[in-house]
Amino acid sequence: MRTWMTTHCHKIPDASKYVGDRSNTYALLRKEIDEYFEDSAKLEEELKDVRKFKRDFKSYDGANYDTYNCPDKPPIGYPFTWKTTAIVEKWPADDIDPPSFIENDGNQVFLHHNSLCIFDYQRDSYKAIAYREARLPFIVDNDPAVLKTVARWNSPNYMNRLLGDLPHRTELSLTNNFLFHAPPRHPKSSKLRTMKETEGSHRPTKLVRMTFANWLRKAKSRLTSPKDPHWYFRLISCGKTAPDGSCDVNASEFLFDELPFFQPKFDSLYLVDPNKQRGIHCRFGMPGVTAQNHYDFGRNAIALLQGTRRYILSHPDQCKNMALFPPGHPSARHSAIDWADPNLEEYPEFSQAQSHEVVLQAGQVLYLPHVWFHHIISLDINMQCNTRSGIDHELQEYIDDCGF
Repeated sequence: MRTWMTTHCHKIPDASKYVGDRSNTYALLRKEIDEYFEDSAKLEEELKDVRKFKRDFKSYDGANYDTYNCPDKPPIGYPFTWKTTAIVEKWPADDIDPPSFIENDGNQVFLHHNSLCIFDYQRDSYKAIAYREARLPFIVDNDPAVLKTVARWNSPNYMNRLLGDLPHRTELSLTNNFLFHAPPRHPKSSKLRTMKETEGSHRPTKLVRMTFANWLRKAKSRLTSPKDPHWYFRLISCGKTAPDGSCDVNASEFLFDELPFFQPKFDSLYLVDPNKQRGIHCRFGMPGVTAQNHYDFGRNAIALLQGTRRYILSHPDQCKNMALFPPGHPSARHSAIDWADPNLEEYPEFSQAQSHEVVLQAGQVLYLPHVWFHHIISLDINMQCNTRSGIDHELQEYIDDCGF
């Protein structure tokens, strides 16, 4: 197994022996920011600035447990669900402004259909492990390691210096909707068909490359209509699959240093099987960017490091109600129905779907079990990173029974 040498100019705090960026260029940048945040008052001041943008959310009635003080073991029926159509009726899927009301003290409270437990990392980690072992989703808050990353990534000009002039993968859509597509494979061949060979298919997005600074300029533009072009910026780190960064052009191996809580460790809250980890992937969204409802393979830990995202979630047992594109379609695993304007005559099964939602805010980590459905809406400029750690055969049965 390959190990990394410590750079001469600065030892990265919590660096891994096996993954990460050991260039002097990165070490010098980290030396500067680490020395700045050695002053705990400066760290707290940066986090205070981040918290100014956090919104106070309250859930609609339904769950019979306190999401901020959940029991040690998952209650029966956890997580509570509502009809998916009711969720997107109360808060339309293409609306980045949540419903809200003003309390008597003048405080604005925002509403959503959340039923996920929110565990304090320093107090409730044992509860989170119990829910993880029960193959159920939850949110972790107040993890000191995550908060240090939040402080760095929200520090003025740090991300510009970290990412520099290197172009990275970016998806372009002519609308706010981003739908994954992959041409099916040729029969009797491992090669993918071209999109032209796939009857009735078209490319809903285009892959381009751009610098972070260029993407940020576009993200800050006033074009927020669902019908305007949107850009979805990506970073990829290879990890143990290719420690030299050869898995992608301009791979971002420093992500393992920036996000040490996602390093492949067996005592990790976020990784069930670190040997099955396949790197760290980050996606930066602009207001309105929507990743169409879908499921992914692998236990998924999702950290939000800047901004806010809305996740509408559904158990794998809802597969037959999700109105998915069929197996073999370039966008299989994804909903064919438009969640912003659901056509129930064409997809009547969607009227039976059950879901819940959460607005994830900077500093929180969402644990999402294997093949759990998720529909994602960026509510502002945000930065999200995730890592996966193996599959769960018991949950996979729901997808198999659904024909995939």
